Amino acid sequence: LKYFTQGLVYGSDGEKMSKSKGNVVEPFDMIKKYGADTLRLALVSVASPDKNFSWDEKIVIGSNKFLQNVFNYFSKVENGKTSKKIESKLNKAIKEITDDVENFRHYLAIIKIKQLFSFIIDEKISKDDAGKFLKLLHIYCPFITEELWLNLGNKSFISLEVWPKCDEKKIDEKIERQEEQI
Repeated sequence: LKYFTQGLVYGSDGEKMSKSKGNVVEPFDMIKKYGADTLRLALVSVASPDKNFSWDEKIVIGSNKFLQNVFNYFSKVENGKTSKKIESKLNKAIKEITDDVENFRHYLAIIKIKQLFSFIIDEKISKDDAGKFLKLLHIYCPFITEELWLNLGNKSFISLEVWPKCDEKKIDEKIERQEEQI
């Protein structure tokens, strides 16, 4: 069993959010404007849950843009063969994101999901690997990933699927070292 405390949210004015100060951001307004998944992703990505952070709508706008790109890519994804480079990146990400999620480092998991997507976006990937990416994103964005999962032709719900497993044999250390040097 793990315990951690939650940090405070500060308004754009730098003051602790409080109804009495009038600097509270209404979540339902953000959900209407950007969607629940966008707000969830934004809140999880801004900071560690045990740290304080200052609210900025730009975070929500950035998360919305990311999810629009994910939706556009996976709505039109063609089932192809995944390159060795993307297989390596995907399996390394599964390994690291799994560790981050298990240790409540969700903001780091989000960073790694976004990095992984930046590699995938210009590539063709297999339906299986597309599903693995969506499973990683699903814990943060359940609505969009459920829709995209069904668009891939799956009959079950993604929420009932198992978490993806890392295939260590597919992580190519040579590719990873080259990427680090770049």
